[in-house]
Amino acid sequence: IEDACHALGSHAHAPDPSALAPLGNRSSAVMAGSLGDVACFSFFSNKNLAIGEGGMVVTDRDDLGAAITRLRSHGMTSLSWDRHHGHASTYDVIMNGYNYRMDDLRGALGRTQLAKLARNNDRRRDAVRAYRHWLRQVEGLVLPFTDAMVESSACHLMTVLAPSPAARRSLAGGLHQQGIQTSLHYPCVTSFSAFEKSHSDASGKGLVKSFDYAARTLTLPLYPTLTPPQIEMICCAVESSCRRGTNG
Repeated sequence: IEDACHALGSHAHAPDPSALAPLGNRSSAVMAGSLGDVACFSFFSNKNLAIGEGGMVVTDRDDLGAAITRLRSHGMTSLSWDRHHGHASTYDVIMNGYNYRMDDLRGALGRTQLAKLARNNDRRRDAVRAYRHWLRQVEGLVLPFTDAMVESSACHLMTVLAPSPAARRSLAGGLHQQGIQTSLHYPCVTSFSAFEKSHSDASGKGLVKSFDYAARTLTLPLYPTLTPPQIEMICCAVESSCRRGTNG
């Protein structure tokens, strides 16, 4: 199962195309969503294709497609649409399913948003390039994944790494004072109450890099309509906040 929720419209180049032979002899350029037997995309309001809520499951296997279709609608063998059009007169419930059907309004909105996806992803990529141009000179700040090609990424998030947890707090506070929202992506999974009891290393002693990253990462604003002057303003605020944190 491929988690592609942040990757709609992105692709990767396989270092060894022969490794993809079990997946159908695809070319070395592999689109997100085609790596696994099943892939999941999110359409939440902050995603690259936003319809407010929900998502999509894709597969090229008929058996999995049929099973997922049943699971999304109470495990029923036929839907109201089928019965309304005379394709079935009754139904059976053959598995313990769910009510995960997308409604028509979100489907229509999704089709409209899909037509804008390539353009909006390009705008995100331009914004990430601008961020990297401005922030590469900020002392102590680390820009993750600068060795990766922006052209192949969906550029869902723009994250930076502060030198320390205290520097991250100072940076977030400085940006907040200037009206710039930031987020944290993401806390380490074992730090959540739901998982710490089931994990033998909730303290993070064996997950040093994961906890270090989670304590220093900060997400900056990134969306298709973000303008170059806004990016410059944010980067200037980052630089001034980092400088104050270093001096104070």
